[in-house]
Amino acid sequence: MSLHKELTQIKHQPETSWLLEVSSYVVREAMADLGNAYKHFFRRIKEGLRGKAAGEPQFRSRQEPSGRGFRIGPPQAIEVR
Repeated sequence: MSLHKELTQIKHQPETSWLLEVSSYVVREAMADLGNAYKHFFRRIKEGLRGKAAGEPQFRSRQEPSGRGFRIGPPQAIEVR
């Protein structure tokens, strides 16, 4: 939760105000995905894996869609007008 509070403050700074243009769920899911990627990476490091075997998180190209699509928060958070 503290990261979400910090993110809210970051959104209101001039250089990152573009974050206000996208749904907060998109940003939260991206943060959760990044957190999970590093959690698994550090778990593999503890297991003794190194280099490529440890699977350092990789940023994906915008030119090559990953095919995963996207997620939106819980269904009750969606409002159709």
